[in-house]
Amino acid sequence: MNKKNIIMIIAIILVIAIIGVILFGIVGKATQDKKIEHPIAKIKIEGYDEEIVVELYPEYALNTVKNFIALSNNGFYDGLIIHRVEKDFVIQGGDPEGNGSGGPTLSAIDSKIEKGSSADKAYSINRRVY
Repeated sequence: MNKKNIIMIIAIILVIAIIGVILFGIVGKATQDKKIEHPIAKIKIEGYDEEIVVELYPEYALNTVKNFIALSNNGFYDGLIIHRVEKDFVIQGGDPEGNGSGGPTLSAIDSKIEKGSSADKAYSINRRVY
């Protein structure tokens, strides 16, 4: 190989590298600008002075977040008893029976289904096991 061919190959490699760096920067900037917005739930519990503010992460538990939002927006949790409180760990509610044994029915998430009708059956969300 002569000197001219070597210089040409080096120039081509440099141009490819520069184009790669520019494209990497453009793609990185585009993905960095798209900040994920997480839904926020505000919960008021009778007897507590402050609202509980919860940030939901649909990218980790999409079905659970969708279910919680649907139930909340349809008033399912309004007036329900909190039946389990473990300090610094969990507050558990959402059971119409108030003892941890019950759960929502389809009417709680679908206003077209009449509460107590034959179509108003208990349900649970799908979960994936990894």
